[in-house]
Amino acid sequence: MKATMKKALQIVVMNVFILFFAFNSKANDEKIPIITLNSPNTTILLKEDLKRDKAGMLYRVGVANSVNLNSLSNGTWTILPNRNRKWQLAISNPGAQSLSFIFKTFILEGNSKFWVENTKGEKVSNVLTSEDMLEDFQQNIAMCKGDFLILNLLEEAYTDPSKIELDRVFYNYRSTLKSKEKINESASCQINVNCSEGEDFQDEKRGVARVYIIEGNSAGFCSGSLVNNLAKDCKPLFLTALHCGISTSANDMNLWQFYFNYEAPTCSNPSSEGSLANNYVTGCIRLSDSNDNGGNTGSDFLLLQLGSVQNEASTITKLKGTNFQAYWNGWDANNVTSSNGKGIHHPSGDIKKISSYTSSLTSTSYGGSVSNTHWSLSWSATTNGHGVTEGGSSGSPLFTYNNGNSRIVGTLTGGSSYC
Repeated sequence: MKATMKKALQIVVMNVFILFFAFNSKANDEKIPIITLNSPNTTILLKEDLKRDKAGMLYRVGVANSVNLNSLSNGTWTILPNRNRKWQLAISNPGAQSLSFIFKTFILEGNSKFWVENTKGEKVSNVLTSEDMLEDFQQNIAMCKGDFLILNLLEEAYTDPSKIELDRVFYNYRSTLKSKEKINESASCQINVNCSEGEDFQDEKRGVARVYIIEGNSAGFCSGSLVNNLAKDCKPLFLTALHCGISTSANDMNLWQFYFNYEAPTCSNPSSEGSLANNYVTGCIRLSDSNDNGGNTGSDFLLLQLGSVQNEASTITKLKGTNFQAYWNGWDANNVTSSNGKGIHHPSGDIKKISSYTSSLTSTSYGGSVSNTHWSLSWSATTNGHGVTEGGSSGSPLFTYNNGNSRIVGTLTGGSSYC
């Protein structure tokens, strides 16, 4: 028995040895420089997050390393047989579920292409071209799975050099590892939006999006919805909660990402994320907010315009397109209670869920001195579970029930809600 155990132990150790070198082989064989970043103490972060979540703060999922890396001074260039040029740089941030790359300058010339891949050569981001450039030339390539990734820039021969300057790398440590094991990271009682509970909300759900928020050196999740205006001209207005971005700078808001149609196609959870996260808009501008420090004395609303003023028309076209088929939800500002309705949201940044209330809303305050700023409710058990709300659900719309023509009557600020 001892001999057998000793042999088994030797095999395990040898496997680890081989895996270690296989993990690094691609970067080493191709002589790609490796930048290794400091990893945070996630035990401390998660303890902080317990307090943050109870206080109704942004549901934090990542923290940043500040860097100063660019395609001229860092990485390596290779001239390919067809005279095209390829730049590569490896980033290691051990222990991260995923990495997000924030560029203060991201200018792609000609037909240049940029992507992120893992050590197996698998792409873990979309391939970006000049069409993906933002007006302020920043960029957010978010939630690339893995902690050892390779940045790639491919330029055609005789093309003017592109300009790539990396400003921050976010170490995402919770609720960003969407895979077969982790697709359902929210609580077990949550209900997918395409279960029977969502049958009368198939239009409304198309307006709801998951928001990946950049705020200084923190990244987090919230939810929200496209909303119509009185002109009904499909201006890309988006309603969420102020506490999702109280002090966010305009530059960082240009990096927020809004994921539409991030949902299970049926009532069951998919086996993997696949292409669910492909429909997103990058950037927004602040139009108005409740100016109440995140709900303590007021209504905690934040109204945004997706994209920018300059690209409003193309943003609307994108949202209306066949990939998005977005829906502009209506709203009702009358102070009239409702006896039943739904909340549609992304708890813990998970795929889209739906929760139900079946007793009348109660007008109340939320920890402040001003009365009647919020609706209070309790979520109800339904056919497929007991949908609740969690961190990441903040800012999500509360709908009254109106036979397929439901309207938003509030956005989620917080409160105790669990299976």
